[in-house]
Amino acid sequence: MKAITFIILLLISSTSFAQTDSAKVKDIKKLLEVSGTVKMVKTMMTQYIGMMKTNPAYKDVPDSYFDKVLAIIDYDEFVALYVPVYDKHFTHSEIKEIIAYQQSPVGKKVVEKQPLIMTESMQIGQAFGEKLGMKVYQILQDEKAKEKNK
Repeated sequence: MKAITFIILLLISSTSFAQTDSAKVKDIKKLLEVSGTVKMVKTMMTQYIGMMKTNPAYKDVPDSYFDKVLAIIDYDEFVALYVPVYDKHFTHSEIKEIIAYQQSPVGKKVVEKQPLIMTESMQIGQAFGEKLGMKVYQILQDEKAKEKNK
């Protein structure tokens, strides 16, 4: 009798765990949507394909090929790959809190402004990198000159 009770309790707890798990997965998927993550990935893929179209290495590739590549991208599969990452790092309660934040006015503004911030940040980073590259190049030239004068 104790064994049967234990098995029933085990089945009930595993069933409720699975329900909790699927509820958490559903909320993680919702978070990826409301946070703009899915939209951002779609935009990035479209931009990447656009860059490939203008790349001289792909000059002989017809545009229809790139359109087909974009068409086969399974964004649900992408989301499914992210679920374990969020599941690992956040509790279900935290996921719900993040969703609430993302749906708040300031959270919506963050989602709206994030692509602009990323674009501007990339431009700043590129300019910084170019400036740093020139400094590194100058140091290298100075070192070569010192070696010649020895």
